Amino acid sequence: MYEQFYGLTSPPFSLSPNPKRVFMSETHQEGLAILKYGVAAKKGFLVLTGSVGTGKTTLLRTLVNSLEEDVACCLLNNPTLSRDELFAFLAHSYGLPWNGSKALFLVSFAEFLEKMGSEDKLVLLIVDEAHVLSIDLLEEIRLLSNQDISSGDVFSIFLVGQSELNQTLAKTASFPCDNELASASTFSLFLWRIRFSILFIAFGWPGQDAWTSLQKGLWT
Repeated sequence: MYEQFYGLTSPPFSLSPNPKRVFMSETHQEGLAILKYGVAAKKGFLVLTGSVGTGKTTLLRTLVNSLEEDVACCLLNNPTLSRDELFAFLAHSYGLPWNGSKALFLVSFAEFLEKMGSEDKLVLLIVDEAHVLSIDLLEEIRLLSNQDISSGDVFSIFLVGQSELNQTLAKTASFPCDNELASASTFSLFLWRIRFSILFIAFGWPGQDAWTSLQKGLWT
């Protein structure tokens, strides 16, 4: 009903993040630049943290949509998995066999990384909501980097989540220390400053006259 009233061509809001409607504030642009740099510079490990509702997931989808064909990317949105479920998900995402054996998966994964490296391609694992990872699963993810034995710069891991992730990493002695952790950024947004602009993008993108209609509907 409101789509016709406001002159919209599609619903302006949805429960799932829509990378086609992204308000790129200065902080968002910085966060996306850090992520893209992490891919291009083959930085191995990258951590991006921020509060709830700051646009981290939408930013990740924007990144994934911008990747070239020479990057094999696996985006894990729900990391509340068992160890075997994690390996099964990775195998499916990268087109590798999975028969329930961790050892055989690691062999296949190492061969996959070697093949990608020989073709001058990259492999990227992005874990969203990484703050809910258990210590054990976080360790399994870290150890995946050990399979990159040819050149050491084929496989990258991006951990994205709420600020609790920093506390978890601090408690994990085996996780890369500061000199190994390629980049860390705290994604702090001033939501009240950009909320009005987000509203404009959400209503204005689908239809030409949406903003004018919104003004009439709210203030006349």
